[in-house]
Amino acid sequence: MDEILIRLRDIRLILFDLEGVLLFKDDLENESRMNRIIFHLNKFCSKAGKQNIIVAILTARPEDDLTKYLIDSGVNDVLTS
Repeated sequence: MDEILIRLRDIRLILFDLEGVLLFKDDLENESRMNRIIFHLNKFCSKAGKQNIIVAILTARPEDDLTKYLIDSGVNDVLTS
């Protein structure tokens, strides 16, 4: 266990893909489910930020209301097409 914690200590960036990893088609169509996912993502970003870890999202999706909302919700950076 100590070895895992030592390795995790060196992480400085967590990069996610958006669709198919964080969100699925059903999530995009269900507002309450989407809000829950965003809520938990925001909590995760807050905890990661306290550890000086950058959280970013990479997506082929063009910049839109969803990507702007993700940035406003606490994600450090959203890289769009």
